[in-house]
Parts: sequence; C-alpha cells; structure tokens
Amino acid sequence: MYFTDFPVEIGDGENSHSTVESPTASVSQSSTSQSTSEQSSTSQSTSEQSTSEQSTSEQSSTSQSTSAKSTSEQSTSEQSSTSQSTSAQSTSEQSTSEQSTSEQSTSEQSTSEQSTSEQSTSEQSTSEQCTSKQSTFKEVFPVESKAGEPIGVHLFQRQRSSTHNFFQPFVSPLDYKLARFLYISHVPKQRIDEFFRENLFPIPPVSIPTSSISFQSAHSLYNQIDKMDTEPQWHEGTVDFRLALGTKFYYRHIIDCIKYLLRQKMYADFLVWAPVKEQNAAGERIYHEMHTGNWWWETQEELPVGSTLVPILLASDGTHLTNYSGDKKIWPVYMSIGNITSSVRNTPSMHAWIPIAMLPTIPKRVNRIVGYSIETQEEESLQVIHDILTHILHPLTDMKCQKGIEMICADEQLRLCFPRLCCWLADHMENATLHGIYQTVCISCTVPAKALGNGDKYPDRDHQKYADAYKNSDTKGLHSDGVKFVNNALWTLPLAPPDLVRGDLLHNINLGILEHMMGWIQEFLTHHNRLVAFDFIWKRLPPYPSFNPPGKAYRSITQWTGKELRNVGKVILASFAAALRRTSDQERPTSGQIQEFHQAILCIRYLTDFCLMAQYKVHTSSTIGYMNYYLQCFHRYKDIFLRYRAPKASKDEAAIAHRQLTAEHRLQDMEKEETATVRNRKKKESLVERQHLVKEILEQKSHFNFPKIHLISHFSDQISKYGSLPQYSTEICESLHKQLKQAYRRSNKVDAMPQILQTYTRSHAFAMRDKNISAWSKELPEVKNQIRNVIKPTQQVRNLRQPVLKGKKSPERLYSLKLIATTYACSDLIELVRKYLQQTLSYSESQVEVLINSDLCRVYNTLRISIADIQSSDGYILHNIRATGPYKFRNRAVRSDWAWVRDPGLKNSINGRLPAKVKLFFELPLEPKKFLSLAYVCPLECIGSRIPNGPEGMVKVGLPQNPIHRIVPVTTIEGMAHLVVLEPETRWYVNNRIDYVTWQALYDSLS
Repeated sequence: MYFTDFPVEIGDGENSHSTVESPTASVSQSSTSQSTSEQSSTSQSTSEQSTSEQSTSEQSSTSQSTSAKSTSEQSTSEQSSTSQSTSAQSTSEQSTSEQSTSEQSTSEQSTSEQSTSEQSTSEQSTSEQCTSKQSTFKEVFPVESKAGEPIGVHLFQRQRSSTHNFFQPFVSPLDYKLARFLYISHVPKQRIDEFFRENLFPIPPVSIPTSSISFQSAHSLYNQIDKMDTEPQWHEGTVDFRLALGTKFYYRHIIDCIKYLLRQKMYADFLVWAPVKEQNAAGERIYHEMHTGNWWWETQEELPVGSTLVPILLASDGTHLTNYSGDKKIWPVYMSIGNITSSVRNTPSMHAWIPIAMLPTIPKRVNRIVGYSIETQEEESLQVIHDILTHILHPLTDMKCQKGIEMICADEQLRLCFPRLCCWLADHMENATLHGIYQTVCISCTVPAKALGNGDKYPDRDHQKYADAYKNSDTKGLHSDGVKFVNNALWTLPLAPPDLVRGDLLHNINLGILEHMMGWIQEFLTHHNRLVAFDFIWKRLPPYPSFNPPGKAYRSITQWTGKELRNVGKVILASFAAALRRTSDQERPTSGQIQEFHQAILCIRYLTDFCLMAQYKVHTSSTIGYMNYYLQCFHRYKDIFLRYRAPKASKDEAAIAHRQLTAEHRLQDMEKEETATVRNRKKKESLVERQHLVKEILEQKSHFNFPKIHLISHFSDQISKYGSLPQYSTEICESLHKQLKQAYRRSNKVDAMPQILQTYTRSHAFAMRDKNISAWSKELPEVKNQIRNVIKPTQQVRNLRQPVLKGKKSPERLYSLKLIATTYACSDLIELVRKYLQQTLSYSESQVEVLINSDLCRVYNTLRISIADIQSSDGYILHNIRATGPYKFRNRAVRSDWAWVRDPGLKNSINGRLPAKVKLFFELPLEPKKFLSLAYVCPLECIGSRIPNGPEGMVKVGLPQNPIHRIVPVTTIEGMAHLVVLEPETRWYVNNRIDYVTWQALYDSLS
C-alpha cells in the first residue's frame, strides 16, 4: 500500500491569530446554553447564575400521565433555546422570550385556544392535559473537572481588523460575487473566456474599474478560487487487489478535519462543550442531543481535568455516479463532530459533514478461478479495505490524541480536545462490511440466526475474542460466530465496535420494517378479498402537510423512496382498519375472520406506533418504555402474518396439496348420493379442512428471522446512551452524495476522482465563506454594509399568529353573496350569513342587509394556518386549507379540504371541536380596508365514543342524519384534519397518526 500527496494543492485555511492566555476560571456550566456559547471568563460566572435561575423557572410543572409525548415537546423547546444562544447572558433573555412563544404554541397545539376553550376544559383528554409546561432540572458535569472549559483565548485578530477583506483573495465584493456566480452556475470555461474576450463586462452604462476584478479568464478565475481558505489537503494512496492492481484511493488527515470544523465561525452559536443530565418534574431523564445521553457523561469522567471531549461521527455509503457510463461508483466516508447540535449538523446547507476519504470500490468477484474461490476473493478484498481504514483512523489511537490536542474553537477559545470516535452511520449491509460480519446476523449482539424474529435481547459481540481468534487463525471459530476472517480496523479503537452502530431510521424503519409490513398487508388483504376495498381507500386519501396522496394503488408502484414509505407509516393503520371494517359493499366476515382482523389491526397498530415514537427528537424514560411495550405487543401479534413469510417452495407445496385434497373431496361426493343439506355441510367442512392444510404447510417453514426486524430491538438502549435516533439517520448520506454527483457531471469522466474532489472543494469553499461572513456580520456591524448586495440575508419566516386568507379570486367574477352562492353551489349561504350576523354578532337588520347586499365581497381559495411543531420550540408547520369550489386547484382537481373547527355549539364534539368539510372562504366588508373573514363549512359528528377506541385506537365520525352547514369565523379553524374513508360519503376514521400534534390531541392511552 502506497501513500502519496494528492497533486492538487489545497491549503488548510489557517488564518493569522494572536494567542493570549486566559486566567484560570472554575465556572460550572449550569445549562447547555452556557456551554453552547462559551463566553469569556469575565462573564461566565454571571452567565451561569442567570442561566441557572432561568433553567429552573422556565416552565411550570404538570403531572405526568399516559402520554409522555408532551415531555418531548417541552424538552425540545429547551433544547432549541439552549443550542442557539450567543452568550450566556443573552441566552437567559432569549430563553425567556422563547418561553412565552413556546407556551403560546403549546396552547395552540393542544387544540384549545384560550378564548374559546373555557367551556371544554373539563372534556380535555389525558394527553391534552400533558401539554402544559413541565419543570426541567439540569445536572451539569462536576465543576472541579472543568469539562469543556477553555485553557486560553485565541482571538481572530485578522478578521477583527477594520481593514480586513472578508472576500480575499478577491479584491472586492463585486469580484467575489462574479466569481461565485460563474463557478456555482457551472458556466463552461470557454464561455467565461468569451465573456471577457468580447468585453461583455462591465456592461454600459455602469463604470467599473478593471482593478476591481482580479481575473480576466477562466484559468485566472480558478487560480483565485484555489487561493481561498479551504478544507484540509487531500492525499492519494494506491492499493493492490488481486483482480485490480494499482487501485487509487483518497483521504484526509482526520485530526486536520476536526480542527477545520471546530474553528469555523458559522458554528460558534451551535457548539456544546460538556455533558448534561436533564430531568423533568417527575424525575425522569430526558434525552435529545448527544450530550444528554449517558455515553458523553461516562466518557468525560475518564478524561483528565480541563479536557473537552470531541465526539467524532463517521458515515459511509457506496453510491452510483451513473448507470450509463461503465456503471461508475464511489464509496465516500464523511465526518462530523458531535459538539455541533444535530439540528445544525444534519442541515445540508450548514455543511457540517465533510468527506474525509474516498474508498476504492471492491472489484467484482469472478467465478471459476482455480484455487481462488468467491469466499477468498471477498475476504481478501475486505482485508484491503480494512487496511485503508486502519491507516485513516490511526491518528485517533496514537499517544498525541490520547493525551489531548490543543485546538482553536469557533468562539475564539483554545481548548484541550480529546477526539473520540462515537458512531459510524451506515445501513446494515455497510455495517456488515465495516464490522467484518456476515449479512444474515446481527451486527451488535450474539443472537442466533434462527432467533432474529423473537424480539429477545442477547449479549453484545465480544470483538476482543474475535481478535484473539484471528491471531490464532481460528477460522472455524470466527465463522461459527458469523465473523469473517479479517483483521478488523475497528479492533484498534478504544470503543467496542458494537457501540458504533446506531438505529438507522431510513433503512431499518422506512425501507425495512415498513416495506416488509406493506408486503404482508397486501397478501393478507388478497387472502380475505379486501384488496379492492383497500385500493379504493388508498387512492382517495386526502392531502395533508408533508403528505402527498399516492393517487394509485400501492402495488402499482414498483419502487418506493424512504420519504414515501415514511408517509405510508402515517396512513397505513387507518387505511388497513377501514378496509377490514368496511361493510357497505363487502361480504360480512365470519367469526374466524373477525378474530383475524382484530389481531392483524393490533399488530399493525403497535408496529406503526413504535415507528412513530422511534422518530421522536426528544425522549423520556416513559417514551422509551412505550417503545419497548409497542415492540413487545408487535411480536405478540405478528404471527397473524406468518403464512405470508413462506418461501416460494412452501407456497408451491401448499398449492399442490390444496388441489389434491379438492380432487379427493370431489371424488367422494360423486360416489355418494346425499341430500343438499348434507352436501352443503360437507362442502363447508371441506373448505375448512383445505384452509387448515394450506395454513399448516405455509407456516411450517415460515419465520421472521431477518436482521432488520431484530435491529429495532436495540433502539431503546441506544437512545438512553447516545440521544434521540433521528440525528443518526443515514438520510444525511443521501443528501451529501448530491454534491459529489454534481461534481462528477462537471468532470470529463476520465480519471474523474481528482476532478470530483477539486470541483467539490471549490464549491464548498464558496459555501463556507458565505456562511462564515454571515456569522461575522452578526458580531461586527461594519461587515453588514460590505455583504449587503453579496450574501442574501437569512429570511426570518414570521410565525403566523392569526389565520391568513390567500388566493383571492378576481373581483370581476365574484362580487356579491348572491353570485357567490350560485357559483359555489351554496344555496343556504345568504340565510346562514344573516343568521350568523344577527345571532352571533348581534347586528341590526339594517346592518345585516347592507352587508348581504354589498358588492365588495371577496372570495379566497386558501386559508393558511401555522401549527406549533411539538418537535421544536420555535418551529411550526404551515397548513394550507383549500376550498376551490368549482375550480380546479393547479389544473388537477377541485379541493374541499377537511379541517378542525372549534365551536361551542357543535354536538358530539371531540374536546370542543369537530372535523368539517370546508367549502368556501369569503370576506364581508365592514369598513374601508376592514373585512370580516368567514368560512362556509359542513361539520361532521362523532359516531360512538369520542375517545379513541377499538384495536385501531381511533375515533369514527360521520354525517349527521340531517346534515347542516355553518358559517364560522376563520379564527375558529385550527388546522387540517386527515380523514380516511370507512363507508363512502358517510363515515370516516379520524387518522390520529398523521402527525404528532394530532396523535397527542387524540392519544389512545395504553390502559
């Protein structure tokens, strides 16, 4: 194996700084927000006090009840306010304002506005009562350890100079802006040269001196870009596979990459330096970010006083560059650090993940080579990959890293950092390669291959035992444990390899369990003649934010993406239950079918609930307990789908046995003359016998022993140790691949890898420069004037406190209530408006007639409402409720959406509100430039219990015997509702799994 410097010169971007030692400060970090901002020692003690007081009084406590989801909401708000402060003192002020915002958002999402909810307080469900704020108690790491505290100050003097040019090596903002445009827009070199050769710049009448542009050709432009502060340098290595000699790979020094990420100014407000333990009022631990898990705390205890832990996250995934030009592939390895909060780290535009290696793709195995079997080829190729990984990861194991490395941080502090590999994000196939384990067994534990589907837990794998077996050449012992005979690179690390594995929501849940589940459901419905009903329901699913209705049968789509299958998990329970419960056009199920339907619905319910809860961004001990309970219940009921796990040979055997038994029964019937009653009775007995025989054959060799159904049993343990699972999803790899694929398309496709790395590095340099300049502009006011026309400011999306009507119709077409009623087929519109104005608003008859006869009415097709996102404190989800009347929405179909309407006058309501079909949005003129915004709706009513019930845990709603329309103010509409058809045009299921807000409001408790 040979290692040489990569020929393209890429500097490490080190700026000139001055180092000043700071006085020793023994200040405890009383909250995550203080450790996030890391102020100078002169303000730390004051900051600690203010932050500590705020953290204990932010929120009022509530009782803990069935739904622990509310705890997740509250913790998320603290988490967000914690991670985004710029100083500990400002954190206190910011958190105070966020507290009021979060409290208001919580009241909105608990489906009860203060102005209209007093009459329905007594009707609130247990889960809604949990939405009030709870006190959170934070235990910081012991003060005497000085965890995460700086050992000195390292000011960025160069950037703080009044004469500093933030656009260097470009001489002016215009120079930088032009260079960025030409390169990022993929303008070919010939066109750039032509641009300057034809004197197209500057464009008259603008007069721009030539000295303000530092390049006059494509060649000089690229030279200037290469002078920008960039990432650590790439190096080239060569390895020999037996079937591919001289294969090249590329890598960076991992310590240089860590230093690069830590010193970026753009991350200064989002860094965490020390662990913390959080508890709610009930004494339950709260887990969200990595630093709230047990691993960071336990690892920090092993480090010396004054140390800062830097968790290293790696991710790898092979991907195709193209399938049309030699089937080209790349195998990148990405790196990030756990000090950056997950909301920033996993945002692609923040570029917190950078590639550190391009592994060589393993040559395809060749059959029929004498003395060189397929297994030998695989093990030798895998050994080459592990040799490369050993070289890349070696800096993490040397003495310099073990004793700590002084690193400059984004907050201009100098810290003694201890890099530690924390996790490696990968799908199961990739993990099998990295761990040297066979793909048919679990990567983490010693569960036998025939017990993968039991849901039981087993001891972790002992890789020290495997390392000893490798040294002793115990091939049989390794293979018996499902381990390949490879000298594993992970054995050199201080962390046990099983601790590197994380629950992968993309491949284990969305593209794993949910995809298998849909296959079982399709066969189950086919067996019970319910597939047509399911397709009818599936194709008529209504739209919802972040959910696009499929519009066609599930089986008609050959390949589903991870995002699409995640959405399937939100609607499958309601759709499946509706298909089995439907009676209007289906045969009445037998007693045996009713029992099977009940068990199947329970199985799907507990599996989907587990998947939904696994995606929580904030967990407590209770939610982890719920996850374990849901998983146990799923394993208890999953045998209802066992026959649909049968291999093809068993299906063929069952079909032959069914035909033979049918022929025997027919022969017996022909030999005997019997009455019609006897023949019918024997016919039913024969059918039951054949069904029992087929079931017995199919289940005889069927099993659930595949790795992905077992991997989810490790999820709960990982949450308590490393924090919530969404931050470790391999979805980030899929987004990171896009940059490399774009770079490949800009290459000449010949020896493309150096070109890919060079193009990626240049594009990345512009992206990082933009973000860093924006960060400096917040601290240095004079920078704002320089970047005003160069870097677009971050748009602050305002949180809508009131519903907003959008999509106004032309006044020439709709201008009076009479015309509106005719156009939108609302025959009782005028009478209902008159009744509403007189009885609700107490208008006089003369005032009512003026408004009704007005020709200044307005009509809209959309109502936009912001719903607080319980997964974050300052986040919200926009609900666009459509009512287009006879007009098609975006030339597709007319829209008349379902919405939640709160009205004390509604009967059989769910906590004071009911779903209603919105048919019209309109406004009546009260004064010049002042209008009364109203909606014309048709509300439903509850059928049966108003509390989620049944095996599906949902509420049924339907049209009243005498359907009525109502006029309601748009302020009483609280968001979209998602209803799934149970009986066409008469009954629906309220799908409470469509999002976390609805699930919390309509939570079916475990009791």
